[in-house]
Amino acid sequence: MNENQNEESRLMCSAMGCPNKWSVSMGKPLCSAHQWADPEDWGAVTAKLNGMNLSKPSFYELKDEF
Repeated sequence: MNENQNEESRLMCSAMGCPNKWSVSMGKPLCSAHQWADPEDWGAVTAKLNGMNLSKPSFYELKDEF
């Protein structure tokens, strides 16, 4: 991994496969969608984020899904 990729990866949500940059750090860096979702729902949240055509959907756009 080159230096630019390493810098970019440090900005990303730590939930595996999440396309968002982290915005909340309460123990580990997560995007708002993953931070406020139950960990057992993270796979579904990530799938929803990866399938959306919105730019960086937040927890509030996903909350009724779970």
